[in-house]
Amino acid sequence: MAFLKTVLFGIFAVGFICVKACSDFVFIVDGEVNENNFVGRTLQRRKEIALKTAQQLDLGFHRAALIFYGRRPSDNLLITSFEEDQTKDLFTSKLRAQFDNLLLKNASKSLEPSYGASDAIDTLLKQILPHKRMGAPVVILFFTDGKARENEFAKLETLTAKLAKKHYVHSFVVNPESLITDERLRTLLLLTNNEKNSIISAQLRGQQTPEQHLLSVLRPFISCEQTSKLKTLRRKPIALAPAASVSTSSTTTLPKIPPRASRFNPRTTATTKTTSSKPTFSRSGSPGCMMDIVFLMDFSGGARDKREKYINIASEMIRNMQLGENATQIAFVRYSGLRRTDSVFHLKKHYNASEAIAEIDKTPTLGGLTRTGAAMLDASKEFDRRFGGRTTAQKFMVVFTDAYSQDDPVDASAKLYQERVKVLAVAVDDASQPPDHEQLKAIATDQKSIFLEKDFPKLFTYFTQCRQ
Repeated sequence: MAFLKTVLFGIFAVGFICVKACSDFVFIVDGEVNENNFVGRTLQRRKEIALKTAQQLDLGFHRAALIFYGRRPSDNLLITSFEEDQTKDLFTSKLRAQFDNLLLKNASKSLEPSYGASDAIDTLLKQILPHKRMGAPVVILFFTDGKARENEFAKLETLTAKLAKKHYVHSFVVNPESLITDERLRTLLLLTNNEKNSIISAQLRGQQTPEQHLLSVLRPFISCEQTSKLKTLRRKPIALAPAASVSTSSTTTLPKIPPRASRFNPRTTATTKTTSSKPTFSRSGSPGCMMDIVFLMDFSGGARDKREKYINIASEMIRNMQLGENATQIAFVRYSGLRRTDSVFHLKKHYNASEAIAEIDKTPTLGGLTRTGAAMLDASKEFDRRFGGRTTAQKFMVVFTDAYSQDDPVDASAKLYQERVKVLAVAVDDASQPPDHEQLKAIATDQKSIFLEKDFPKLFTYFTQCRQ
């Protein structure tokens, strides 16, 4: 039976890696240029770069959508969405036709209403992203000089913040013009989630042409490297490799790993056989019930309204735990963006539930962006012996988040799994912005380790069973 499982896993894993489901690309083109003397030249450059990029896509494996904004006859900015029977020739012909229409001198165009980048992003959020493929990154290419429409900036800030919460989105701005004013740079940074390296411009790239720079940054997406990596890492083996045998002395038998230990069942305990006539009991807790638990909370700007709920959930969990030097230990870590992971207290600090809850309760938010994957790796250092980690304890990480991270946590989840850390993902209900279930699956060790509000009664007692 074990051999059959291994063979089936091998076949499934190989098949999974060979599947070539690649990126979804969205071309968002600003067709309005305000510098009258350079209208034709500027649009022609945008057209050249957009067409060269589209020619690199293997549509069928990739998919592409097209949005044009600026002066338009109607508010329907969507030219074409993701289509299963899409071909490269069909997409490039639609792209070329839109540019050619803009390059025609037509006095009536000046009478048409002007739609801005915020209108384009609204179209993207409502009409395109709901049709993305599961597991595939979405690459957004803005072809614009960064000029915002009058009174548009507040709306643009709101919509780009929503877009930034989509962990699968990778945004780039293509601006072939050599001059970028501070005001326009501010808009371009909004579109790229403050990633200056994602702005493709002659002014910001030196010797490389915009075409060369763009193709360079898109290479992982065009070649499907990003998707293959995500799919390969997400696949987990049926069981961890068996532990290597260890020779022991004739007087002592070392603890044995239970046959199903790789499932991280908190109700499963390991027994230790010794030559002593009586079992060794913990100073606090039952033998074999040691657990090290790291609470990791998303304290970014986007989760500010959820801070109190997260703390209340964690507090209820802690009240139901048996804390002790030889029982359950807890650590608390907060995080937001890159290099903004902060250990509030380590495993060996609190053995009194009220004191631990009080310290968590007074911890302020951090604000900023969200990098859950990076935070999980940083927080895993809490299991180190210098912070109170115990080699014989079961290790858990409880991640509180709405699952809208700017990085993909699948690598971190896979690494923690290899290190025998079980990861629980906890999210609260939000009617306006429901948690991203796809990313919750990427964070958690398995489907049963995802806890939404309907599951909280079970979560509150999750770590109490080992005391029985």
